Amino acid sequence: MTAAAPAAREPGIAPDAAALPTHARPSRAGRLLRIALTCVAVAYLVCMKVVPRADGAELAWLDVWFHNLLLVACGIVTWLGSRGRRADRAGWRFASAAVLLNATANFTWVLLFDSASLSPSDALFLAFYPAMYVSVVLLARSRASTRGLGQWLDGGIAGFGVAALVAAFLFPPLLEGAGGGALAVAVNLSYPMADLLLIAMLLAGLAPAGWRPDRPLALLIVGLLVNTAADASYLLQSAADTYQQTSAANLLWIVAVVIIANAPWVAARRAAVAATGAVSAPHDGVAPDGRDEIGVVVDGANTGKLLLPAGAAIAAFVLVLVSSERAVQRVAVVLAATTLVLAGARVTMAYRELRSLANSRREARTDELTGLPNRRAFLEQLDLELSGLAAGRPVSVLLMDLDGFKEINDTLGHHSGDQLLVEVGRILRGELRTSDVVARLGGDEFAVLLDDADLDGALTAAGTLRAALEAPITVGGLAVAVHISIGIASAPTHGSDAVSLLRFADIAMYEAKHARSGVKVYDTLPADRQRDRLELAHDIRRALSDGEFILHYQPKVEVATGAVRSTEALARWQHPTRGLLFPDTFLPLVEHGNLGSQLTRCVLDCAIRQLADWQRQGRPWTVAVNIAPPDLLDESLPDYVGHQLRRRGVDPGRLVLEITEGALVADPERAARTVRRLRDAGSLISLDDFGVGFSSLVHLRTMDFDELKLDRTLAIGLEADPKGQAIVHAAVGLADALGLRLVVEGVETTAERDLIASLGARYVQGYVYSRPLPPEQLETFSAEPAAQAPSAPGGSVGQAEPATRVALQHGLP
Repeated sequence: MTAAAPAAREPGIAPDAAALPTHARPSRAGRLLRIALTCVAVAYLVCMKVVPRADGAELAWLDVWFHNLLLVACGIVTWLGSRGRRADRAGWRFASAAVLLNATANFTWVLLFDSASLSPSDALFLAFYPAMYVSVVLLARSRASTRGLGQWLDGGIAGFGVAALVAAFLFPPLLEGAGGGALAVAVNLSYPMADLLLIAMLLAGLAPAGWRPDRPLALLIVGLLVNTAADASYLLQSAADTYQQTSAANLLWIVAVVIIANAPWVAARRAAVAATGAVSAPHDGVAPDGRDEIGVVVDGANTGKLLLPAGAAIAAFVLVLVSSERAVQRVAVVLAATTLVLAGARVTMAYRELRSLANSRREARTDELTGLPNRRAFLEQLDLELSGLAAGRPVSVLLMDLDGFKEINDTLGHHSGDQLLVEVGRILRGELRTSDVVARLGGDEFAVLLDDADLDGALTAAGTLRAALEAPITVGGLAVAVHISIGIASAPTHGSDAVSLLRFADIAMYEAKHARSGVKVYDTLPADRQRDRLELAHDIRRALSDGEFILHYQPKVEVATGAVRSTEALARWQHPTRGLLFPDTFLPLVEHGNLGSQLTRCVLDCAIRQLADWQRQGRPWTVAVNIAPPDLLDESLPDYVGHQLRRRGVDPGRLVLEITEGALVADPERAARTVRRLRDAGSLISLDDFGVGFSSLVHLRTMDFDELKLDRTLAIGLEADPKGQAIVHAAVGLADALGLRLVVEGVETTAERDLIASLGARYVQGYVYSRPLPPEQLETFSAEPAAQAPSAPGGSVGQAEPATRVALQHGLP
């Protein structure tokens, strides 16, 4: 069976031609056949009225042969019409079979049993009904707008309710005129019972079709109703002993079968449906036919469809009540009771649907992981709270993001990350008032709606929440320190609509993350800066794919000779309209967009390409690239690096990969495997930021390194710091003992350089020699090392590089 598209059941919506039962345009022969059949039927009806006959006399040529051959012709025409209907051919063939059974029964009754009141022909007459029941069910199912049981129950309630009313008024005169034995009475009463059931089936079949049948089904229904009227007329006349061959019953039977014969030939177009029209898109979970996602009626038009079953159920209830006070036909009471049973089942189903709808609505507004409200629920509640602004109740929004959550996910796994989010949600909920709302917007973003709270109250709440999360949270067997950045926006100070307020809080949260201040209130003044940030955040993905990132190289210089021995690659963004952008501008965007891995691979590609050029030029330099902690946990990194080196024909020993001990602490085994594979492939490994961690010596014992980079904090103010000098001297001795090259980074003055050299350090990196340079300028710088005067940091570049180092310490390349 095929079901019609739901949209095709609504007025003003174009039907889906592929879904509706189809029928090819009738051929000329088919049209002529229908016209001929109709003309013959009209001629028969005219003859019935104009051909003279004696009272009660029967004309064999007219009443027997013409009448019955016309019935057979109608059955054949119905069968031929079914051949053009692919989707509902079986339904029409059962209708044709019903008409042919009726014709056969009439032939045998007239010719063999001499019109006896009770004969074997009655079995054939009664067989008409089961065949027609099947036809109605099949045709209704093929046009059903939905497959739901509820629509069939609606139809059953309407059908049996109407049948109960008809029985209450029709059966008394039939019983009064019933005569003969018990079998004769039972058979004669079977006809009205079958007709009542047919009425119920017709109405039951209309409900799934949206109570608006197409033309073929409408004609069939009209034909069957006319046939029922003919049966009722015959039974009443027989009960009153007034039946004649020219009575209305005989005329109506012929009209009924002619209408049925024409039904499968007409096009399945709906009069109530516009010829053209577009199906509107569902909105907020409501389909174009006015039903929600689980089939519950939600609009007034569809509610009107329930009036008939509701009215039938009420009538059945009244009929049952009346039967306790007055005599009502038992058949009517049984039909009414059946109606009430179906109504009870429908009410139960409706209750389940409504409960399912409530659950669906709740689930659609709840975060599955934490059980907190989600973005949709938060915005709805925020809209509701903002409606109270006129009453002078301020509303504040806190938008929170977990700092470094991606590293936790990558290090401990997503299951531990999920546990952390659940625990953070629980802590936030426990620190807020019952009138406040905390929601998870997605990922590691949480939002808080503070009812009746101005900016001062929002700042107080932000401080409370940050303090509550200071205690380490145990996930995956490790104690994890959680740090959050919070952005605050308040209404009416910053805006009065939910979307804008949430966006302003997001901007403030980004500013807090960028400044590492923890909490930031939205500032309405620097609108240009906010617009720039949004534009850059949009551009950065394109920049990574289009190759807009370039590298500048800061030399690592041998102090004794002034010769460049190695370089460190540092990323710059050559923006097409903004010019050269430094890391303090784009690294926060990379972190916020979880693009660190892409940037690392971009830097590796550029550095290896430059190494290939320098290798061809005969320059013996190595190039160092910072590897962020998440990338070190990516076990595909060694394969990627090896592939790029082979592709460019670069000696692996020219590539130095700088890692921080933070990457080693997070997941030592996994990180160690990656480092070991990189080193086995020939690349050099440098332990960066040495001297500021708590377990560097352990790593020196358990892992193989080629270089130590002494952190710049140990070089600052070294002249007046004897302890610092002792540490540097010890670090030099340690590196020599382990066979490692030691580089002191961040050296900015000649005094620092000379002191570091006197302590035994051989290699220095910093502004004392050069700031990071483009490749061609580095080549010029290296050509005359003895002539290069130490240069102090200054200008925008000198201010940008420390920010780069800070960002790198936080896991960004």
